[in-house]
Amino acid sequence: MIINDCYICISMLSIITTVHNQLPMNRLFLKSLRQHTHFPYELVVVDNGSRDGSAAFFERNGARVLRNKHNVAYPAAQNQGAAMATGDYLVFMNNDVVVSRHWDKRLLECMSHGKADIISPASIDRAETKEATRQWRRKWKQIRWMTAFLGSRGYALELRKKLLYGAWDDFCENRWDIFGRHLVEGFAGHTLLMHRATFDKLGPWDERILQADFDLYLRARQRWELIGDVRPIALATGVFVHHYGRLTMRSHPEAWVHTQPIIEIEDKWGAQAFLEKTAHLELHREFIA
Repeated sequence: MIINDCYICISMLSIITTVHNQLPMNRLFLKSLRQHTHFPYELVVVDNGSRDGSAAFFERNGARVLRNKHNVAYPAAQNQGAAMATGDYLVFMNNDVVVSRHWDKRLLECMSHGKADIISPASIDRAETKEATRQWRRKWKQIRWMTAFLGSRGYALELRKKLLYGAWDDFCENRWDIFGRHLVEGFAGHTLLMHRATFDKLGPWDERILQADFDLYLRARQRWELIGDVRPIALATGVFVHHYGRLTMRSHPEAWVHTQPIIEIEDKWGAQAFLEKTAHLELHREFIA
């Protein structure tokens, strides 16, 4: 398929998410996927012992659901989802995300045009510059504080998004018009899209590391430097999603169940090496394939 002079070969996306309760957010998440996803997709849900009907909700709506008895730690749950996935592209996405119109088509267009192997959309967690990110985070913190009394009901979630962006669709279209296919090196851990072959080259998420997104970034960069067949993760500044952020953690969930002994990411990579390899992320430098 050729989209805006970019050749994209895709049969299906596998969108992989992990949930632990948060039914109102799960409804909003699924609604946004249905409204705004362009390509055929399967939704793979790893349910970590939800007690609010979340697993049944996703099953009724056609998702492929794996029910864990306990709250399995994030990297292990992502590996469970990847093992179930059948699509040629994998999207590891948090369930507290709301996507924008044609988010998948535009990410793949940016990936093809920029020759990226792993791509992430912009959000309030990581925008086009360090200062832009700081401003988004400050504004979102203020809105959350002002509306905290409303809790995490569906209408409260929608209201916060409206207070932050105004008309969501218009905001996202304006972003695309301004930034288009522009890429910087970096990532937002809540949404990562890659081809299945790229995931197979890098190997599964390291279940010993809780900062699994940083570990994946470091593994991709290391492979690029040593072998050259997987490029560092790129952030598409023109494609924006909203990340509500840590809803599950703020609801005092059950303790994680780990499949392997946990180690610090600095212990794996070395403290000094970790600082050196991640320091340039704050520079938002141009992605160069």
